[in-house]
Amino acid sequence: MQVKDIMATNVITIKPEAKIEEGMRLLLSNNISGLMVVDDNEEVVGVVTEKDFLVAYDFTGSTEALVKEFSASEVIGVSEEDLIEDVGRLLVKRNIKRVPVIKDKKVVGVVSRIDIIKHILSEK
Repeated sequence: MQVKDIMATNVITIKPEAKIEEGMRLLLSNNISGLMVVDDNEEVVGVVTEKDFLVAYDFTGSTEALVKEFSASEVIGVSEEDLIEDVGRLLVKRNIKRVPVIKDKKVVGVVSRIDIIKHILSEK
């Protein structure tokens, strides 16, 4: 099976100039643990996670810091045609919880560890 068969397509994004408070609220209201950081062209420029927000708050003592100051700028993305098994290995090898699915430099989906676990169990 391919990534397109299991990816979530309702991707919650945030702009680099947003305050971490906005990101924290997006995580809570959507019951997720990470956000794709996108520029004005909706191209992925980073990823920010709950851990990043905790680090930001601990470092600054405030929720006013900007997302771009604490997001990871190295984006590891996959394509819709990639095999699910390969993406699972990538998540484990790189010790990451989710990857954006990118098409024409834009995020079209997200695949997380839990998506792959659900897939494995549905195959049984």
